[in-house]
Amino acid sequence: MPLIVTSGLAFALAQILPEAETVATRPVRNLDLALTIVTVVLAGTAGLVVGAISGSEEATATCRNLFFLTGFMLIARAVHPQAATLIPVSWVFIVIFLGYRDFNRPWPWAVTLHPAGFMPTFVLSLFVFACGLAAQARTRHSA
Repeated sequence: MPLIVTSGLAFALAQILPEAETVATRPVRNLDLALTIVTVVLAGTAGLVVGAISGSEEATATCRNLFFLTGFMLIARAVHPQAATLIPVSWVFIVIFLGYRDFNRPWPWAVTLHPAGFMPTFVLSLFVFACGLAAQARTRHSA
């Protein structure tokens, strides 16, 4: 689920018309931030609810993974807008192939492989998401 949400969000944020946004009377940048926050909070809450109802740790971990991958996508978008969708997908593939040091022991940097209740990765995910929001708020994009 996190990759679907991050890809859809990256697509929505990429749909800009620079001329219209420059002269807009509405705060487009603030609306983009609101879209990002509401999307991630709603999708993350859905993951937590499904995880609580089904007892699935993987469903619960989607909330943490969504915060991490969305923040990572927003940071990548600030650096290179065309990379916004590619970066989270690449991260998942890198973690799949290189994320374990031993059987069932993920590296510390492989955030998405850790158990859902592992607090350091949740705090890191919130930090990455906050950095992504800061990058989104400070970056001006052109088409």
